[in-house]
Amino acid sequence: MQKVLSRGYQALLTAVATLTFAIGAQGAVPAPPVNQFIGIPDTVFGQMHENDCRACHGPNPPQGVPVDLTLLKERHHNLAGLDPITQLAEIIPQGTVAPYGIAGEHYGCLSCHSVEPADGNYAVSVIRDCTVCHDTASPHHLSPQAQAGNCQACHGSLVDNGLLPENREVRNGVSVPKWLPTYSPSLITPWPSKKSNAGANGEGSCFYCHGVVPTDPNNPETYFIVDPVSLVKVYSPADTHHLPGFFNPQNCAWCHPNGGTTATTPDSSSIRTCQNCHGIPSLHNIQYDIGNPEDPQIVPGRMTPGYGHIGADSDCLGCHGFSIQQQSAAPASGPIIPQLTGLSRNVVAAGRGERLELQGFNLTNRFAPLPGFSPLEYDAVVVLTNAAGERLELHPSALNPTRIEVDLPADLAPGNYRIAARKLDKISNPEILVIKRDTWVDSADLQADGTVLITGRGFGMEPPRARGMGVEIEGISATVLHWQDDLILVAAQKAQPGHRIDVLSNYWVSSSLKRAAGIADEDGRGSKHAVPKGAKNDPKKAQTKKGR
Repeated sequence: MQKVLSRGYQALLTAVATLTFAIGAQGAVPAPPVNQFIGIPDTVFGQMHENDCRACHGPNPPQGVPVDLTLLKERHHNLAGLDPITQLAEIIPQGTVAPYGIAGEHYGCLSCHSVEPADGNYAVSVIRDCTVCHDTASPHHLSPQAQAGNCQACHGSLVDNGLLPENREVRNGVSVPKWLPTYSPSLITPWPSKKSNAGANGEGSCFYCHGVVPTDPNNPETYFIVDPVSLVKVYSPADTHHLPGFFNPQNCAWCHPNGGTTATTPDSSSIRTCQNCHGIPSLHNIQYDIGNPEDPQIVPGRMTPGYGHIGADSDCLGCHGFSIQQQSAAPASGPIIPQLTGLSRNVVAAGRGERLELQGFNLTNRFAPLPGFSPLEYDAVVVLTNAAGERLELHPSALNPTRIEVDLPADLAPGNYRIAARKLDKISNPEILVIKRDTWVDSADLQADGTVLITGRGFGMEPPRARGMGVEIEGISATVLHWQDDLILVAAQKAQPGHRIDVLSNYWVSSSLKRAAGIADEDGRGSKHAVPKGAKNDPKKAQTKKGR
């Protein structure tokens, strides 16, 4: 099976290298394989190597894949960035992948880096291979969010979060998702597969569009079908759920009845278990208007088939095993689930209040429940979520189906945010937005006693004493006597006015030395910033705790 996983992921590598089709190109119709316009590709992410990760998280991510290299460094370093009010870094969560981090403590340089002897000095280790920290078996589905059943953390409203306790209720002594139908399954209720009254081609079940049946169970090359547009190797729902991280005892009950102890042949009630995550509220709002993507108008049963669940009568036939004949409404539908494909920038300096552009599709849509009805308009707002789960809603300054412009508040606190588009209760897949502390040097003054006083903002915590960290003057390391977020004092007897000075901590910033004016005494009176008391006479007392 490991061989299947490895080869399966290579499918995505092939796909992303050529995934340059524009949204609006013709997809694979009829399914299977289902076309790959919407959501994360239906392939297998597993048994990863560094090159696999960099296919998406590299310098040139494929079009439509909203991850790139530019934010990775800033996103990681931001974890150890100091809050301007508390002067503390983020708290390390349970299940952390930080190699030296301890859950419950605050992030620091030494949570991810070690300091090793090197050529008579010390150097900070820098791990470039993603798989050293992130699980190679399935870096996405073995994350704490996925293992807790929080599927929407990555997929948005393309799935329902029916596994979370807050979305469940007890009926007749059984815990079920709140949206589970109260009526008994009928002849038109979909089955996962093998429906007893299915159509000639399997109509009436999920497998009608999503089914992939290997022709030879012993040959991994028959476990998938290649989507002709994206070139993604599309796997069956069983493989995309089992293989990348959910094939373990604690998760079996998510999909299989009787506490996960049985994997029975599907029957009329089997779909009720699937509706933990794939309920009517999500399924009836997955649609793409291939004929008019710049102004999507969703009319169930009157659209091009093969681009969602409610577009054409043949789409309804595929799920329910009967035709709506272009005249029936789709219950719980309307605000078609939006999708994000990128941001104008993923890293923004704090305190600037910049305008950000979100790119995607279905960011607005019009929906007519039946032909001849006046359409309803659904417009997205922008939702920011910080590491603590606190949400901030922003209203767009400009909006169309493929673009949102929004003004970020100037007082938005530094940190890593998930940013998404929301229409009513339907939310898109998230992007990552890094609000980085603005770092600068106000002055770098050479004092009369040969020390250098550096003032500014955003220096963060004192880094480990190692090559390439701390303060360098003309490329030579200077001894740190005192370090705080807005002031650093170093000993540098050979420093001269005009020398370049670099502050190297979470973020790099540089300036030029100048001679301080008006130094009257050892306490620093007459200079712009007083030297911290004790920093000169007792350097050890003035040192901050490093790496925390």
